[in-house]
Amino acid sequence: MDQDNNCIDTTTNTFETMANMMSSHSLKKTIKNVFSLLVIVLVISLISLYFSLPVFQAKEMSLTGFVNFKKEEVIKMASLDGYHPNLFLNPSKAKENVLEESKGLILDCEFSSNGFVASGKIVEDYPVCKCADEVYFASGKLSEDIYQSVNELKLSEDDKYRLRLSYQNEMKENLPLLHFPTGTEASKENCKIASKRLQGVSLSSLGYIDGIQFINEQGDVNWDNVASAILLYKGEYYQLDKLRSELFSKYFAENFLTLALDQMYYFTHKSPDYPKTTFSYQDDDKVIETYYFYASYNDKKGSVLIHEKSEREAK
Repeated sequence: MDQDNNCIDTTTNTFETMANMMSSHSLKKTIKNVFSLLVIVLVISLISLYFSLPVFQAKEMSLTGFVNFKKEEVIKMASLDGYHPNLFLNPSKAKENVLEESKGLILDCEFSSNGFVASGKIVEDYPVCKCADEVYFASGKLSEDIYQSVNELKLSEDDKYRLRLSYQNEMKENLPLLHFPTGTEASKENCKIASKRLQGVSLSSLGYIDGIQFINEQGDVNWDNVASAILLYKGEYYQLDKLRSELFSKYFAENFLTLALDQMYYFTHKSPDYPKTTFSYQDDDKVIETYYFYASYNDKKGSVLIHEKSEREAK
């Protein structure tokens, strides 16, 4: 009898253990399923937020470089003004669209996106010099060409008027006057070639350049390779000689004022008897008293060096 009772107790315990194990396994499975479901819901929620929040739209990107245009105008030219998540941004296509739709008023642009953050930079055309009584832009265009391009833009008449006014104001700024070597005509074609050399020169630097004399000492066909710039700073003239014209954008970068002009000013005013020399443009008899310097460019370091010379050496 006792043996039968023991068998019953053992069987009962076994069933209870199995029931507990099954219950525990079921609980773990339930927890796992709930956790998986929560993860799926979270992922779906995050994806929904990504595709719905404006911050992840290409039109909200950080855009720099615009001077005359507005950000929203550039975004529209890039065809990014509608629903366009950063994940699907095609930088090369956006660039192609901008260059086409801007009618040449935007010289270059770059776009990038890592899927979450998008950014862009544009380079607008801008007035860089005066040549033969005309204002030339970095593209080599004249003001009339710029206005024609403005008229062709897909913008409202009010926006076109705003752009024309903006360009007019830019052309009133101090711009360097271009001077050609003796025997080289200041034709429209030559003015266009020379003005393109100034593409990339910072707007802040242009106001300090009084004039640029292109030099052709060897009688080379390519008269625009070397130049001398006359700078006007704090009421005094400085000649910066031996400039390679393909490096104008390096010499006259954004930091030109602190790295070059201030340096030359310091050199010439550390001594009260710092020598001056005279300079005349090859197409102008006017004599200018200047402080003479020459520049060199370190290709490896990408840096501009300003060198002093005595009055005797300058001559």
